[in-house]
Amino acid sequence: MTLWKSTLLTEALKKHIDRSGKWLRKLLRKMLKYVYKVPCYLQEAMWKLKGLPLTRQQMSKWLIDVFNNQLSPLYALLLKELKRQRFLNMDETPYNTLASEKNQHLLLVVTSGKFEEKNITEFTHSDGRSSETAKKLLSDFNGYVQTDGYSRYNFLDRTRHLGCLAHVRRYFVDFLKNSSFKASKSFSGEIVKDIDEVFELERKLSAKFNDDERLNYRRKNFSL
Repeated sequence: MTLWKSTLLTEALKKHIDRSGKWLRKLLRKMLKYVYKVPCYLQEAMWKLKGLPLTRQQMSKWLIDVFNNQLSPLYALLLKELKRQRFLNMDETPYNTLASEKNQHLLLVVTSGKFEEKNITEFTHSDGRSSETAKKLLSDFNGYVQTDGYSRYNFLDRTRHLGCLAHVRRYFVDFLKNSSFKASKSFSGEIVKDIDEVFELERKLSAKFNDDERLNYRRKNFSL
């Protein structure tokens, strides 16, 4: 039986909501939002049917309060540990907010590399498309950053800014889709083939070696 369909749970909430039930409401709110992926406006309607006057505004306030009062130190610690890694991946995606009709808000994602010591992912909101948020996130970081090549990352040192072959490959694949040339007889087709061979080699090396061993293998067997 799903959480919100439990009659016993609903009755328990009704009895204790005005006494010691605040913590329980917050717990349920977080579980529904982050475990069952139920947005606030659906929860509002759901709880209303059960006779509980929980508004989306109140539930959103709880989320903000929990982050500001309890989770901010943990967020800062995770970001500090993240920037101690040698290799990071960074990307972003636009999304809408109620305060804006345009897709000018971004969710930035920074994650440690696949073979790093600690597996950490950090999410940050950005009000616009400038590079200021990315600069702030990467301040004091001295390792390598891999991105999709978007211009917002041009502030990175070229010796530490890594490109992404998957994104490079996409341009050549798109060209082939709109071209009358056969992939096997075109320059773009050769590039796609070469990149696919690199991906296949990396899969084999990843299964056989750790990060440092793969690096040494590349240095020993390949040269520019």
